[in-house]
Amino acid sequence: MRETNKAVLPTFAFSYQVSGEYYSGKFALIPERSLFPNRALIESMIEGMIGRKLLLRYNPRQPDAWFIPEERIDGCKVAQRIGSQMIHRYYPRD
Repeated sequence: MRETNKAVLPTFAFSYQVSGEYYSGKFALIPERSLFPNRALIESMIEGMIGRKLLLRYNPRQPDAWFIPEERIDGCKVAQRIGSQMIHRYYPRD
């Protein structure tokens, strides 16, 4: 789906609990270039993510600093904001 040359991507909010405290975050999914993100595709992606559990990594000293370690979910690239402290500490090594 496009509006004035801007792609509209499905964005998801989530919450998680650490030591009795709740935290939240959000991320987007970017379909492969061959899949033009039309309304039907976006709605299908949203339906597939509702209630889904995700693997999440967080900093135990700062539980609101999180990231999703998977690069792709259902063939779509995971777009998220990650601080450098999270990348160096938790990013998988070869």
